[in-house]
Amino acid sequence: MRIILTLICLFIYLEVMTQSDDIEEDSINSIGSYANHYYSFEAITFFYEHKIYLTNFQNQINSTGDLKFSQPSYFISIGSADEHIVSQNYQLFGYYLYSFHIPQEITINDTTQQRIRGYNFKFSIAGQGIINRKHYQAFLTEGINTGRLKLINNEREKLKNPIVSPYIGLVLRATFGGFTFFTIAQFDYDLSSKKWKKLWFSDRQKIGVPGLKQHGLTLSFGINYSPNGYYSR
Repeated sequence: MRIILTLICLFIYLEVMTQSDDIEEDSINSIGSYANHYYSFEAITFFYEHKIYLTNFQNQINSTGDLKFSQPSYFISIGSADEHIVSQNYQLFGYYLYSFHIPQEITINDTTQQRIRGYNFKFSIAGQGIINRKHYQAFLTEGINTGRLKLINNEREKLKNPIVSPYIGLVLRATFGGFTFFTIAQFDYDLSSKKWKKLWFSDRQKIGVPGLKQHGLTLSFGINYSPNGYYSR
């Protein structure tokens, strides 16, 4: 249900921002012709993410202390990375992404099998354009990343580790025809507690689980297809 509500909110946001772009282009057009209309789904981009944590978690996730890209830290994301027109005089370079941690098996204390999964939501609050051309774009953006990781053992006992982290991200974009390709390098710093907490209506796990700060570097690679050339407008 949380995922469905998040996607509905994201769709409404993209619809509003897309219509704002059309209105802005209409106001700029001095010869009276109508601006192209772009549907909200055309701004939606799918990303594949890999996070490198700064904290080593018993060598069970990819971290700077144990750099192995085969270890769990993969996400699939959906959202928009664009120059968002907030008003006639203000444009926000940023991205709004819902990310789902791909579930994988890990071992805690070398004895207990656990399943790790989770989600986060990234939303920009500021941004600065570097390159802004029709087929190429690069910008910096700052925002907040919030969400949680979850551990589930064989007895279905669940623990959560929330994250609230400011971030800075570098976005590169290239458009060829109807296809647009994205690369995002994001660094975030986790301000929340490193402790794992029991979920409501779940029994507490009998073993001690070491704490985890979720800050680190996230590399994202995305692709978008727009029949009306949304990102080359």
